[in-house]
Amino acid sequence: MFQKVFHVSRSVADIRFLSFIRTFQLSDDRTLPVLVTLILAVACIGCGEDSPSPSVQQPEISQETENPQPLEDPQEPEALQQPEASEEPEILQFGAVTGFITDASTGNPIPWATVTLLDQTVEVERDGRYVFQQIGYAEALRLTIEAGDYETQTEDFVLDIEHLRMNVSLNPLTDSDAEIRQFFDTFSGLIQARDINNLGAIQAHFSEVYLVSDDPVTRFGLATGVIPEKAEKVIPSMTKLFEEFDAIQFRFHDIQVDVTHSRKASARLNLDVITEKGPRPDRNEITAECRMDFRKETLGWKIIFWQLFKVDIHL
Repeated sequence: MFQKVFHVSRSVADIRFLSFIRTFQLSDDRTLPVLVTLILAVACIGCGEDSPSPSVQQPEISQETENPQPLEDPQEPEALQQPEASEEPEILQFGAVTGFITDASTGNPIPWATVTLLDQTVEVERDGRYVFQQIGYAEALRLTIEAGDYETQTEDFVLDIEHLRMNVSLNPLTDSDAEIRQFFDTFSGLIQARDINNLGAIQAHFSEVYLVSDDPVTRFGLATGVIPEKAEKVIPSMTKLFEEFDAIQFRFHDIQVDVTHSRKASARLNLDVITEKGPRPDRNEITAECRMDFRKETLGWKIIFWQLFKVDIHL
């Protein structure tokens, strides 16, 4: 009977099981429950080959699980991202600007000049030299040079080297040579006038630092009384000269002016001094070769030094 029930299965497992049944002896009714259990188990296995059991389902394995794809990395924070390549910062370069400030007429330095570059102003040294350090390279820079008695001058330039030399010559506002010559004319006229009221004006031609040379020739000339020894003796010397003589000729000639700059000069010249005294005038004549140094102060040119090289006296 059982053989007829189970022969409908066509699977290999069923055929093998049926072969097992044929050999199974059902002599004992107690084996029936065991046999039924086995049959149900086999039936379940056979059904599992064709369709999944409704109660126990195998979890589906997705294609993504079978062939896992690499996960994309989350976006890095901005702080960790590599910065984009940028142009290299420009390297600042610096140079020095130096030079000399001189008189355009004489070529001599102007020691009181000032030079301005950017926000810096410097006074030149005694030799006219100025220096600016650590000036950044630039295509448009300007020097401004100023000095009393000279025209202010500006110089535009480009700085693209480590050391740039810029010498500048200033044009004087006055003619120092002509001023010194006028000085001699005025000085001579004041002395020849023999006017006591002119003593102050004569004093004004001498600087407070005026001195004479200490050489023997000059000391001999001092003894004649025609030139003062120092500043404080100008008025006493001139007063004595006016009182002692009735007429005085005080003449400078053959003047050679050497201008250093608009505030300093010297002159080589000859001095003739002729004095007369009494009703039948005694005539004395003194000639001297001399040198005089000048300095231009607030009120004009002043004598600061007097030296005699040769003195001849004719009595």
